Amino acid sequence: MDPDDAILVCAVQNRAIEAIADKFEATSISFITFGGGVVGTAARHTLKKQLERNLPDQVKFARAALKAAEREMSHHGLELRQLPSRTLTDFEEKAVKDFREARKTLNKAEFTAYLAISSTTTALLCTTATIRAAVHDARLNPLIERVKTACLDEAGSAADRHVLPIIECCDQVERFVLFGDTKQLPGV
Repeated sequence: MDPDDAILVCAVQNRAIEAIADKFEATSISFITFGGGVVGTAARHTLKKQLERNLPDQVKFARAALKAAEREMSHHGLELRQLPSRTLTDFEEKAVKDFREARKTLNKAEFTAYLAISSTTTALLCTTATIRAAVHDARLNPLIERVKTACLDEAGSAADRHVLPIIECCDQVERFVLFGDTKQLPGV
């Protein structure tokens, strides 16, 4: 495998993803888990958790600016969800504008940080139910674009509906590996 390539590891169930995450964590392979319902090791390796562990200064500053803008809105008795129907004063309009700008800056800073994480990650772990969402999540594009090998765990229990999303979503995949343990799960 080329060191610049990435790998996609899918399984039918979250518990398999959790077991794989345990194995990956014991190595030097960097990975992201995607999807809801994961716990343990897998939950510690979601994109959001990885961002929170290594928060870039740009995101810290943007979060601080947003908090300041929120305080200013609160000082004027404003909530973005329910702006008063009356005409806003110049100070209130500025507070609303500053809040919107701060939110936009934070979104951009977090998105940039997510791209940096996924551009240096080697593997993506997800269930077959979440593969489509993962492939269409723009934050994962640098990782998805490098996937050359796709693996499916629990292959003995996988039906067509589990395999097809992987094939459909990853045009650039050169190798497709199916593995499983017939002693653990029955064949389909």
